[in-house]
Parts: sequence; structure tokens; C-alpha cells
Amino acid sequence: MKFQFFNSNNRLRNIADSDNNQNSLLFKIRIWTADEVADFLDVTVGHIYNLVNRREIPFKQKGKGGRLYFIPQEIFDWIFEEVE
Repeated sequence: MKFQFFNSNNRLRNIADSDNNQNSLLFKIRIWTADEVADFLDVTVGHIYNLVNRREIPFKQKGKGGRLYFIPQEIFDWIFEEVE
């Protein structure tokens, strides 16, 4: 299943093509919340929870029913798996 998260793939490609993308602000934040992932992907938080429930997006959860956490690099890698 392919996802269209960005109005333009140029934004994502520019991040990927950047020589210093690992040092960019995107990767200085080590853990994201569902709200932050939704903002980054330009989707609703409900959509993020649906992806989590279907195990379609990489996430971490401490304990059963605990708060969800997302690692920016894993989200970035996941997007490229879906785009290609």
C-alpha cells in the first residue's frame, strides 16, 4: 500500500539529498509523539493511530496501553520504503 503524505515529494527528496541530513533539526529530536509524527506527515493524529493499530508504521510503546513513541529516523526510513 502506497501513502501520499506530502503535497510534493520534493520536500522529502530535499531532505534525503542533503549532505548533512543526519545533522539537520529533523534528527536532533530523538523521540516524537503521535502528534509530532502527524504534523510531520501532514495527516491527522487519528490516522497515525490507525497506522499503529494496523502495525503499518514503526513505533515504540512502553507497557500495554502506554504512550506511543516514534523514532524520527525510523519514520523517515519507513516513508522511503512506502514511496519507492
